[in-house]
Amino acid sequence: MVTFNEETYQNFIDDVLENRQKKCFGFFLAKSDSPEHIHSYFFMKKDKRGEYDFENIDNYYKTHQTAGFLADFQELIELEKYIRANNLIKVGVFHSHMRHPAIFDLIDLKLHPTDELWHLIIAIKNIEKPIIRIFGTNNGEIKEKEFMVLRGE
Repeated sequence: MVTFNEETYQNFIDDVLENRQKKCFGFFLAKSDSPEHIHSYFFMKKDKRGEYDFENIDNYYKTHQTAGFLADFQELIELEKYIRANNLIKVGVFHSHMRHPAIFDLIDLKLHPTDELWHLIIAIKNIEKPIIRIFGTNNGEIKEKEFMVLRGE
């Protein structure tokens, strides 16, 4: 089960809502000795989608300019340096859904980086009540994961 302390969880939601005009995406990090407990998160700030032929992945991306994302290689290198300097590991990825519910569909599966990371989707169509769901993948199978927010930590 994935666990968040209350402050990290609320800060994550607040950061997504603050940046809701664009697709949010990034990574969740944990200490290597407690990979199920989220230590921090990292927002990818540079979306390189416009520099590549991203729209050929699916027609949906041609008609919805805020759909999809492509991380910047240099930013990924900086993230790796931060992870190593702080003795952390990547445990999950996340992205926001601006128009859709928090579902993990086939395009998410196709673009998911590795079965070793889980995938959190935060639906922000209703900003008063964001919906968060976490999914794991295993050889093309998708399974929802439970998570818990630890209050008072």
